Amino acid sequence: MNKAVFAGSFDPFTLGHKNIVERASAIFDEIVVAIAEDTGKNSRSLELRAHIAKASLSDLKNATIVTFSGLLTDFMKSRDIKVIVRGVRTAADYEYERNLMEVYRSLYPQVEIVLLPAESKFLHISSTVVRQLVKLGAPIKDYMDTKAEKYAEELYKE
Repeated sequence: MNKAVFAGSFDPFTLGHKNIVERASAIFDEIVVAIAEDTGKNSRSLELRAHIAKASLSDLKNATIVTFSGLLTDFMKSRDIKVIVRGVRTAADYEYERNLMEVYRSLYPQVEIVLLPAESKFLHISSTVVRQLVKLGAPIKDYMDTKAEKYAEELYKE
């Protein structure tokens, strides 16, 4: 089976993330969306972040949402996954991912990384923007899947 992982904190899972998973799901038999427990960021509840991703991807049959802790490469080895899918919006994202590729390869030499450029309509979307919009009471319908909006509003409203 041709599997890949799309990993991140997904704090929260946005339409940009969903688009990457949808496109990757057309390439791979299974795409595992791996939500990191501890990313060094001030992430919200792991369970709620996973719930938002599951709601967003409920119509996608070959996407599996899981949570993990520790190194991504250890998680991948435990599931016999050799491909990482990453989305890139800007040249700065590419440079960051290029450096990260070397780290992944030093820890897991068999790993391959597939970079999918963001579609232009998603270039302005980030989890940070969504969190700020919710905090300020702005609508997020253009930033998140409609099935997940209410969960994000509950999670990030202060």
